[in-house]
Amino acid sequence: YGLSDYIDVRLSDGTAAVNPGEADTLLMSGMGGRLTIRILEEGFVRLGRFEELVLQPQSELFLVRAFLRRQGIQIVDEQMVIDDGKFYTIIKAQPQDGDDVEGQKGAYRQIVQDYFGPVLLKKRPEAFLLYLQKEAEKISSMAATQAVPILKKSLFSDIELFVTKNAQEQEQRGDYFLYL
Repeated sequence: YGLSDYIDVRLSDGTAAVNPGEADTLLMSGMGGRLTIRILEEGFVRLGRFEELVLQPQSELFLVRAFLRRQGIQIVDEQMVIDDGKFYTIIKAQPQDGDDVEGQKGAYRQIVQDYFGPVLLKKRPEAFLLYLQKEAEKISSMAATQAVPILKKSLFSDIELFVTKNAQEQEQRGDYFLYL
């Protein structure tokens, strides 16, 4: 692709192979949310903030989103793709200037955005809507057979409303690519 003059790929424990001031963007992919957070915390202490983060945690995305929010790092874009039946979320984030995000939103809204992604909730890509549908089905089947925490039930009740509202909006726009 002719980008070898612009990209330097390194293998290390976290950001150990990166020197201060050497990189403006950090890309991390393919590890769990807790490990992603640990690497970011250690990297911030050693290197300071990066201008941009591109993250693709394999699990516990809500923990990563909450960590970013608490650090004053705004999620500026998200994408969700499906590969071989598995959902992958990519997060682009940048340090935020201005007011504290936590003071601007209610606690419940923050939880919903941390869990599902503030940008994905706005953009509503097809893969995300399919993901929501699968999650709602999982919760419905769990609720029928066992106790589900009230907060999770509440979140997924809101998902059902979101999915229903989205389908109605698509129908009104004449957008028939996805029926939920």
